[in-house]
Amino acid sequence: MWMVIGVCAGIVVFFAWPTDPPRLVGGGVVLIAVAALVATHRREALRPWLVALAALGIGHCAAEVRTEMAGTPVLTRTLPAAEIRGRVVDAENRPASYRVVLEKVAVPGLAAADTPVRVRISIPLKSGLPKVGDHIAMRAVLRPPMKPALPDGFEFQRQLYFAQIGATGFGFGAWRTEDAGAKDGWFDEVLVRIEAIRRHVSQRVTEAIKDPGDASTTAALIMGEQGAIPGDLQEAYRRSGLAHLLSISGVHMSLLAAVVFFLIRKGLALVPPVALRVDTKKIAAWVALAAVTLYVLISGLSVPAVRSFLMIGVVLVAILLDRTAISLRTIACAALVLMLVYPDAVVGASFQMSFMAVLALIGLAEQARLRVTWRNADGELAPVRALAIIFIGLVITDIVASGSTALFAIYHFNRFPTYSMASNFVAGPITGLWVMPWGLVAMLLMPLGLDRIPLELMGMGVGWVNDIARTVAAWPGAQVHVPPMSAVALAIGAFGLAFACLWQGRVRWGGLVLVAIAVTQPFLAKAPDVLLDEESNIVAITDASGRLVLRQGRGGTFIRDVWKERYGESATRWDGVAGFKCDADGCILSRNGKRALLAFTPTALAEDCAKVDAAISFIPGRAFCRATPVHDVFDVRRHGAVALRMTERGVTARYVDDGVGDRRWSPKAKPRAARAESEPSSAQDAPIGVDVPEDREP
Repeated sequence: MWMVIGVCAGIVVFFAWPTDPPRLVGGGVVLIAVAALVATHRREALRPWLVALAALGIGHCAAEVRTEMAGTPVLTRTLPAAEIRGRVVDAENRPASYRVVLEKVAVPGLAAADTPVRVRISIPLKSGLPKVGDHIAMRAVLRPPMKPALPDGFEFQRQLYFAQIGATGFGFGAWRTEDAGAKDGWFDEVLVRIEAIRRHVSQRVTEAIKDPGDASTTAALIMGEQGAIPGDLQEAYRRSGLAHLLSISGVHMSLLAAVVFFLIRKGLALVPPVALRVDTKKIAAWVALAAVTLYVLISGLSVPAVRSFLMIGVVLVAILLDRTAISLRTIACAALVLMLVYPDAVVGASFQMSFMAVLALIGLAEQARLRVTWRNADGELAPVRALAIIFIGLVITDIVASGSTALFAIYHFNRFPTYSMASNFVAGPITGLWVMPWGLVAMLLMPLGLDRIPLELMGMGVGWVNDIARTVAAWPGAQVHVPPMSAVALAIGAFGLAFACLWQGRVRWGGLVLVAIAVTQPFLAKAPDVLLDEESNIVAITDASGRLVLRQGRGGTFIRDVWKERYGESATRWDGVAGFKCDADGCILSRNGKRALLAFTPTALAEDCAKVDAAISFIPGRAFCRATPVHDVFDVRRHGAVALRMTERGVTARYVDDGVGDRRWSPKAKPRAARAESEPSSAQDAPIGVDVPEDREP
């Protein structure tokens, strides 16, 4: 089980490199560790450390291989509007626009070696949604994948890279289908048929459930399509702590597998000739495995769904092999398989939260070793005792699951849903005992055209869950904002949780000390004093508590929302922050004995340049201020959003590129020292892009 921790650490080390590591580093570490094991096979004290080193190398090697296999050219500049051609491999219905992913892409003026494997394009609703498998052409603008919205923010580029998407963009007007020329392969044909089934299911859900919110949420539970869910309802799910129900994950896979397994096994037990002659447990496991396989295909083969499928598959295979189905070793095997197949998932919230919750629950069950019975001393069923056991079990599991995942929720989302335990306590049983069973019945009856009533009943349950989400989200203090946590603090806290679950003896509880240290770190770190986005359109300062005060302006809704989620929004007005003075030409922020200038015009730079320690300029500012470090429109355009921190020791600037590094998924990033050499001297030297709407949402 500790080898799995070593493999995970090796993957984390790979993604922590500031530049792409030399190839075969992981393989070299494995060879060294194996050679040392052979050479020192009689020294048992060294064996655990060498095995740990080998596990570290295996994880690093898996990440290297995955990066090479997912390799796609990534666009490094905005292309002017042109006729883009490609084959649709994904089509998503969203409230504001449709979104398609194209492969086998042809872009005029772009060499084949520089063309991304896939591109993602938003198209107007009036153009209609193409079908998966269609070869289409449309006029569109392509741009590089979006950089993080702020330094050390979520890396959209990396997420898209491992989906083999090397460019995003926005289409104009209508698209048209074209002759494919060569026939698609058999695998592509299978995907087209699966997508046709998905479209049919979506249509049947819409016909059976009239309420748009209930219908879109039901479609998300069946097919994983969250794009059509209204924004206010999605926010209600996040605030109430029920957001995990919207994505097809371990919860849905487990419920489906459990329902199918239970029904098949109990159903076969009612047939004595079968029950006495065959192993009904293994038959039920085979049927459950087939059911979750069908479910993952209908869900669109999303990465979270595939990860959940692999985990449930390991559990069902354990049943088929007469091994303990649910144990720490089973979860370790499932985690190892997933990390070797999808090593990039290790740095994502879904993997971290799902496995830590399962690890904590199984660890608690193995340590407690409780033996409870629903029967009294006479052997008769005791309903009151049974209900008490179920209630206590739900409360304990919810506390353990919520507590073990809170660390990751704080890191990834900077929020903690205060009433998640209450909402999950009510919504969880409704989902497991009503929504998912009726969904299974609807899918079984859909080929016969008898699915309308089950879908209506499923939609009824979904409506109850939606009402719970809205109600809890409206409670006072439903959501608590937490300042940003560093990646180092997350690693320390995650190791502490794993140590508490896996180690033997009382010393294991020392892991909770590491968790406490990790949770404390965000409240001790200093927030940036000034933020400027990469388009030089949005600027914010922080108040004394570290919360954002945004300058009023139009546009940039997505960027503003990301910044607010990370640092929280202050109730203080822009002109009410202590030590902050503005006029028509610019502003000066005085803090910790230092002064920073926000220059809107050349006049501000000319007048105040020598009086400040650093300047942020919304115009090309180098020519107007040479005595003070200036971070102007060219800096942020090339290197991403910038954050200034003002301390007694000086003013430091951190760009997005400083955190992203120079990796395969961010080829536009440059070393910090190279910026001065390539600095444009005037506005005429600035790169010119096409000012069009862009698909900026992840």
